[in-house]
Amino acid sequence: MINEGVSEIILVAIGSFKKPYYIEDYTILGNVYEPGYTYQLERKRRIQGIVNEKSSEIINQIHNIIKS
Repeated sequence: MINEGVSEIILVAIGSFKKPYYIEDYTILGNVYEPGYTYQLERKRRIQGIVNEKSSEIINQIHNIIKS
């Protein structure tokens, strides 16, 4: 990814968030494919999700996009 110029990776969790969950932001330094890289937790936030009754439909749409 470094060779392709990727400067940021965003991870998305898809699921049921009826319970509170946490968002954690990290800074990663070094090559994660070799020993010796470091990471540091920058921020941790507790979030109470909002239930979306259309979530199954949204997940199916995302699945269709990925498959195409």
